Amino acid sequence: MVFEIKSRWDGSVLFSLECGSLKLCVEAAVKANAYLAGADLAGAYLAGAYLAGAYLADAKGFTESHWLPQIQGSRHFVRMAGDRVLKIGCIAKPIEWWLENNVRCGEENDYTSGQIAEYRRYIELIAAMYPANATAEQVKHES
Repeated sequence: MVFEIKSRWDGSVLFSLECGSLKLCVEAAVKANAYLAGADLAGAYLAGAYLAGAYLADAKGFTESHWLPQIQGSRHFVRMAGDRVLKIGCIAKPIEWWLENNVRCGEENDYTSGQIAEYRRYIELIAAMYPANATAEQVKHES
């Protein structure tokens, strides 16, 4: 079966693939570095999908009302704790703070350089899913 990932804005096809599921199609799109900003992924069952490096800003279906990411890192959980507030372990700060201060925070909490790099990837993934120019409430109303 051919699965298509379409734009939520104009219905254009962003990526298509003959495969067994929409989840496999999304994973293939990410692996192919497809630009999925604004993708309509509402209703897609993506549990367990490998989406590291995916750019999903404005993707329909990736809002706080539908999906709150939680990642088990090598030391702590990484999860959303509010409107653009990311919690790593017991520290909850805005995503922008994490993007600017993750190295310092990691060093202060005795993370290895590998762990600092690992958590930076998690922060960047979640930052792409929660664009700075839209609050969760605004994204909910657009979907």
